[in-house]
Amino acid sequence: MIKGWNVWFGIRFRFHPLFSIIVLLSALTGYFVEIITLFGIVLIHELGHVAAYQSLGWKAREVQPLPFGGVAVVEERPGVPAWQELTVALAGPLQNVWMMGIGTLMTSWGWSPPVWGAYFVQANLIIALFNLLPVLPLDGGKVLQILTGLWLPYQQTIRLTAWVSLAFSGLIVMFSALHLGSEHGGIQLNWLMIGLFLLYSNWHELKGVPYRFVRFLVSRPVREHRLTAKGP
Repeated sequence: MIKGWNVWFGIRFRFHPLFSIIVLLSALTGYFVEIITLFGIVLIHELGHVAAYQSLGWKAREVQPLPFGGVAVVEERPGVPAWQELTVALAGPLQNVWMMGIGTLMTSWGWSPPVWGAYFVQANLIIALFNLLPVLPLDGGKVLQILTGLWLPYQQTIRLTAWVSLAFSGLIVMFSALHLGSEHGGIQLNWLMIGLFLLYSNWHELKGVPYRFVRFLVSRPVREHRLTAKGP
């Protein structure tokens, strides 16, 4: 059994080093309140994924919160239906939708400062839209991989999604770097670090395509056994 102060409901929540660095940079550039709000939003976003995991019988072992969402380590389940994977991927952005509604109501009723309320709604919108970009390990990248897998063989699917993710990561880095000198330079620096993290992550993902394909082939008998056990 996993134990520790950072273990909730049997799942370890571990801060990714990138998150700690961005918190420090935000504090130094005067965005500490914003980053704490962002952390709360990200945590609820990830708990949405965890709730979906648990409801479908998956076992999440670890969650690493990131400034734009998070990375979950889940026990491998070969042969999981595509609709379950889609449910899990979209469960995070759906949390941002209802939080936007709550934030809008709280601001309109005067239950929260207008400036903070506007930021809360905007942050949820940005996180939801950003997570739906076709970039791994974002939710949109997972959705792209799931849908592509319905039409293409597995090896082509993981290679194509890795290339698409790498290209979009590069665009994020370029856009952030070009706007570093603007009045929101501190925020752009955060986006630059996120983009670099995604760029490195997807370069590593692309190099690991042959290894992932071999794992896929090895797990094929397990998937076939599960389908046979279910019967017609």
